[in-house]
Amino acid sequence: KRPRFQRRSTITASYGSYDSYRVSVDTMGPIGKGKRFAYRLPMAFSNEENEIDFYQSKRRVIAPSVLYRLGKATEFFVETE
Repeated sequence: KRPRFQRRSTITASYGSYDSYRVSVDTMGPIGKGKRFAYRLPMAFSNEENEIDFYQSKRRVIAPSVLYRLGKATEFFVETE
């Protein structure tokens, strides 16, 4: 997904067996008053465990992106992780 100029935020959470969980946040919107810059900031945090296989996984991901509108048909887009 790319940044949009309409403000939007979502939060999701789940919990499962063996204290496994996942929380994600995704927010986006314009930067400043004009319609030249927009941002998107998705984040996810998870912890998974399995008692049988002795498996454990902890993940944290943050992937910000910025969109700069140079003109009607030209945009500059930067995405990171």
